[in-house]
Amino acid sequence: MTDTSEESSGLGELTAKQYRALIEQTSDVITVVDAEGTIRYQSPNSERVKRWPPEELIGENILDYVHPEDKSRVIEQFSALVEGSGVIKDEIEFRFRTKDRGWIWLAVTGAAPGAEVPVDGYVTTSRDISRRKAYEQRLVGQRDDLETLNGVVRHDIRNDLQLIAGAAETLEPHVDDDGQELLETIQESASDAVSLTTAARDLAEVMLRPDDTTDSIRLMGILSEQVDALKSSYPNTTVTVEEVPETTVQAGELLSSVFRNLLTNAVQHNDKDVAEITVSGREQPTG
Repeated sequence: MTDTSEESSGLGELTAKQYRALIEQTSDVITVVDAEGTIRYQSPNSERVKRWPPEELIGENILDYVHPEDKSRVIEQFSALVEGSGVIKDEIEFRFRTKDRGWIWLAVTGAAPGAEVPVDGYVTTSRDISRRKAYEQRLVGQRDDLETLNGVVRHDIRNDLQLIAGAAETLEPHVDDDGQELLETIQESASDAVSLTTAARDLAEVMLRPDDTTDSIRLMGILSEQVDALKSSYPNTTVTVEEVPETTVQAGELLSSVFRNLLTNAVQHNDKDVAEITVSGREQPTG
């Protein structure tokens, strides 16, 4: 006679034996804790990931293994789960004390008992993300090094450009008419290069930022700010702003730098004795 307790009850359903096999073979660690955080069940792969045999963790409080600096955040998330939020939607990342490997980083999600989770306790699923965290730390270090290098290089370049500009100004009374045009070229090029260092700073700050969040920005507001700044830097320049749509765009801090560079380039490469710039825009439908 067949043992129906191990048979599938329908197409696409698994037997209890199959469920056990899945839990044992999955790379994630399944843990069941009570409302106080006491471990009631620990899947067999706990020893591979956490370096603790399951029987050594059962009866222990999970919070005793959480890094002190991460504990308050874990308690806050777990308390919300216990108080009825149902699931931990966003992974909690925290350091966990292993038996013989020191601290590892875990990413954990959880679900409260209920109709969809017929288990006497709160089920959490955790995976080891220590390699990813180490990689992120290396990136942070590299970003800090690049920021330092960027600042030092820009500082040195600007100092050299100031020396060039100062020397050119000193030479001006000693240059005859034939050399005047060349001297002006040197002065303009030095000024342009200083502007480039400013643009490089703005670009580096945006690119090296840890996040790349964007906001809804009023286009005309940013553009007007940069037009006013241009008029202050180049008071002899004529700037005409034609119709620009009153619209918002999804952008970050780099948008100001984009407008500033476009307007500055328009002045520096203008072929008139007094630069004349016309700014206009139109809204392009999407989709």
